[in-house]
Amino acid sequence: MGSAMDTHDYGPPAVKKGSVPETLRRIAASVSSGTAIFKGAAHTVFIYFGEGRVVGANCPTQPAHIGERLVGAEVITEVALEAALNRQAKLGTGKRIGEILVEMGVPASAIEDALREYTVELIRDLDQWSVGEFRFDGGNPAELIQPLRIDDVLRMVETGAPVEARSSISVPEHLLRGELSSLTSRRRRRRVRLTAVPSVADLRMTAELAPEALTAFAKELRGKR
Repeated sequence: MGSAMDTHDYGPPAVKKGSVPETLRRIAASVSSGTAIFKGAAHTVFIYFGEGRVVGANCPTQPAHIGERLVGAEVITEVALEAALNRQAKLGTGKRIGEILVEMGVPASAIEDALREYTVELIRDLDQWSVGEFRFDGGNPAELIQPLRIDDVLRMVETGAPVEARSSISVPEHLLRGELSSLTSRRRRRRVRLTAVPSVADLRMTAELAPEALTAFAKELRGKR
């Protein structure tokens, strides 16, 4: 780990358009661990470093929405996401949706890919800020993603290149299948096209994860007769 440095050694405390990449490069060059905090009028963004490499990011007012990202990437269906959200609400333990999805069978690599994409998006947005404040708090933040070299991150930021998956993803069929009818959502209710008939094993898994989905399946079958 690099030696302790003052915030001003990493860059000016005032953020202006185009200043963020150089600030991040200085943190990386110092091989420091800690959190780069960028505070703007509407958002505060935290970029986490571990020995000079980016290990995650967060913005409380712009959450990652991991579940929605996985649905958009067709890693899981909306039904599987709703089942995970129902389980999260029932547990009431503050467990993150990503952890629950992994318990349901989603590979941890898929969660990490989504978090990496989120990290790059936050830094890309930061690069457009014209007003803000910066400080660096030393420490040892948890690794949310596999450590990334800052040059690789900034290349994706500057070119707008999509974040490439680190590995191929194998997701259980019950999470990928177009499951009949979406569950009642806090955001919306939408019908999902039936693309395959679930097997008995799929139905048992669906019943375990979300009893409401089994009811929806029965109603859908009755409607097709």
